[in-house]
Amino acid sequence: MAKQTGNAKNLFDNIQSTIDDQLLPDLKTTRQRIDSARTTLEGLESVLKSISSFVPGFDLNAPTKTLSDLIASTHSLDDEISNVEGLATQASTFVGDTSFLLGGDLTGTRMSLRNFITYIQEYETKVDGWRAQAKVLIERTPGWIDQASIILTIFLLWFGLSQFGLLLHGLSLQRGADPFYVLRAKRVSVVEENEEVI
Repeated sequence: MAKQTGNAKNLFDNIQSTIDDQLLPDLKTTRQRIDSARTTLEGLESVLKSISSFVPGFDLNAPTKTLSDLIASTHSLDDEISNVEGLATQASTFVGDTSFLLGGDLTGTRMSLRNFITYIQEYETKVDGWRAQAKVLIERTPGWIDQASIILTIFLLWFGLSQFGLLLHGLSLQRGADPFYVLRAKRVSVVEENEEVI
């Protein structure tokens, strides 16, 4: 297994050196040559256009069209070579990473993962212990605490509503209203009803 891994690592190293040392420089050189050819063709095109503008009746449209097509082809070829160069760079990175993994010693990574799993198991044990403690505390609490909390909640709601009522009475007194007017009006109407009955 170690021999096969070593052979694979050597193969990947050779591929990476071929890509980095031969393919990428050749692609850059080709792009430079295409760029210089495009510059020459653009110069020739401008010369033909200037000649056709100086000499009346001299038609140079066919060669100019051919040169325009060649210039467009150099642009597309340069773009394609640029794409191939990007792919070659990505392939070189991939091959280098694969070579590193094949030739590297992963025992440190393996030990780190084992330690991580151990810490997770210890944490799960602690959480289970905390859950057991919470369950014991819930079981030990007497039932009257639940009833007391319900009664206290109802009392606090009633107390809050009564305080709100007192606040409203205080605000009406501050505005000059008579808070006992409703009670007096009922007593007067009862007296009047009693007088009618007599």
